Amino acid sequence: IDACIGCGLKVDTFDGKKNIKVPAGIQDGKSLKIPGLGFPRKTGSTSRGDLMLRVRIIVPKNLTESQVEKLKEFKNV
Repeated sequence: IDACIGCGLKVDTFDGKKNIKVPAGIQDGKSLKIPGLGFPRKTGSTSRGDLMLRVRIIVPKNLTESQVEKLKEFKNV
């Protein structure tokens, strides 16, 4: 659902946890870029590259009957 409607997530970076915005409609395997939080560009440089995050969308395998019913209801809305 978060991948469909978008959400905010906390992710671990080299500088600690950061909040990122996941856009609505994101697809599995896409990348999100966090500017300026990657590795240093050169040895001794204060300039840093971008941190790239790969999106993994995991679909649950074991749903209860109630969960299946709610998803079917949602599908028919």
